[in-house]
Amino acid sequence: MEKVGLPYNWVMNLALIATAILGTYYTIGLFSELGNVVEKVGAGVFIVALLFLIGIGLFPEGTDPHYYVSWGFFITGSIGLLIAGLGLWLEGRGDIGIFTVTVFVVAWILARWAFRNFEGVAIAEFIGIFGIIIWHYTVLWAKFYKTEKQRKN
Repeated sequence: MEKVGLPYNWVMNLALIATAILGTYYTIGLFSELGNVVEKVGAGVFIVALLFLIGIGLFPEGTDPHYYVSWGFFITGSIGLLIAGLGLWLEGRGDIGIFTVTVFVVAWILARWAFRNFEGVAIAEFIGIFGIIIWHYTVLWAKFYKTEKQRKN
């Protein structure tokens, strides 16, 4: 937990910041692999989400800006995911488009549930991050691994 006053909260905070920096580096490198402008816009919006993730690490739960950077991360991460999914759909990957909308809806439903059932925003943040991870690795597999495997056959 990255909450103020917890012993060793800096470990989680530094991990969030490092993850966001590495994620930004990765996403910038991904631009050359993206097929159309819509996918690139989605990746650009996701970079903004990663900047908010840095903010979560810099402003842990219990500080005034935490609520805003947390929501900023969740909203821009979700919107970036939706835009990139739309770009993939426009590229002819309707399956990924449907998967994207499903992940988006489920993550938002679960995050709203978490806000009602848990104190603070950490569980909702985790749900958002987990949704992004599931989406990312599914798209990575479908777009690159599956495509590469088809080229070999």
